[in-house]
Order: sequence, then structure tokens, then C-alpha cells
Amino acid sequence: MKKSKRILAVLMIATFCLIGTACFFGGSASNTQSSYIANEEEIAAAVEVLGTELSVMKVSIDGAIYSFPMNVQFLLDEGWTFPEEILSEVDPYPAYTETMGVTMIRMDGEQEKEISIVLMNESAEKIPVGEAMVTTYSADRYQKHKMILPGGLTWASSIEDVKAAYGEPTTEGSTGSEDTFMNTILTYDYDSGSVRIGFKTENGETKMTGVTFFNH
Repeated sequence: MKKSKRILAVLMIATFCLIGTACFFGGSASNTQSSYIANEEEIAAAVEVLGTELSVMKVSIDGAIYSFPMNVQFLLDEGWTFPEEILSEVDPYPAYTETMGVTMIRMDGEQEKEISIVLMNESAEKIPVGEAMVTTYSADRYQKHKMILPGGLTWASSIEDVKAAYGEPTTEGSTGSEDTFMNTILTYDYDSGSVRIGFKTENGETKMTGVTFFNH
């Protein structure tokens, strides 16, 4: 029961993020600059580590490899911080479920970037935030993260590109609105977790706009 409640809470928060206009994400859909699209050399270097299978639950973000599951400490070591008051400890589950969606920020040159994560502490006591597990991790194109998925897919990849690389998704859905952050969501479920890839149609082209990893 504890595990099922945890999964339900995580999925509710993540689904809201994916179909909402912004949720944790910043920026607007009108931002179509391509400076955050990885080049061929960067893609080739990342794929050497990532491989071609999405089921490995890895992604390259701004040159760093993120592998799931992971602790918050990895993000702290990569320079990510909490934007307002410093979150130093995490309450044990289920006390923390009401506020487990957290935004983290990092300066990239003069630009402030954001990611959203969901934290989990399944112990009986408070723990340092660095020891908490990241059960959900989300990045989006409008924050200009230079993102590379296994197989070399980037924000420039289409729905067809994703299906060609990873096969048919477990589920494919539409948000039913052109005003949302994403119009279409492909979900790939694996034993180790799930990956949701969102797309937005702009100027007649449908491109990837967001990626969310879930730990089971």
C-alpha cells in the first residue's frame, strides 16, 4: 500500500506538470532558438556513454550524464541549488508528499536554468537532502538545456524519430489543447522506471519539448 500511494502521488504531480502550461518549467513556447540543440560531435560523445536503449534510464544534460535512480547529492555536485530557502532536510514519507515537487536552479553563464524533481525519503527519520532519492526528474526545451537521449535524440527530434529509435510507446496521448506546454506525450514503461517524452506543434512542426524520468 505504501509503495502504491507513493507511485500514485508521483504520477499525479508529474502528469500535472506535463499537461499544464508551465508547472515547474519556465520560459514560453515562442522561444525557438536552437543554441541548445546538441551538435553531431556532442551527440556522438554522449551516445558512447548512453548507448541506444531508452530503458537504461540515462540522459545527457548540458554535458553531464544523469543516471536514474540517483540521489539529490549528484545534482548538488553538478551545481544545482534550491532557489529560495535552502532545503537541508527531507521529512520521512508520507509527511513530505504534499511538497515533494521541488524546483532547482543553476547558472549557465548569464542564464538561469531550472529543472524539476520529486524527492522521496522512505526512512523513518529526517535525512539530509543530499541523501534523498530523486524519484522524478524533468527537463524542458524552453529552459535551453542541451539534452541528448540514448541513440542521439535531441530537442530537434520528432515523434517519428522517437518511435524509430525506441519502438512504439506503451501509451500515446494528447493533451487536447494547443495552449498547453505539450500537445502529445509518449510514455515508455520499463521494469526500472518510465520515461515520458512530450512534444509541441509550433509553426507546423512537432518537436520534442520535455522529458521526464520516473523511478519505480
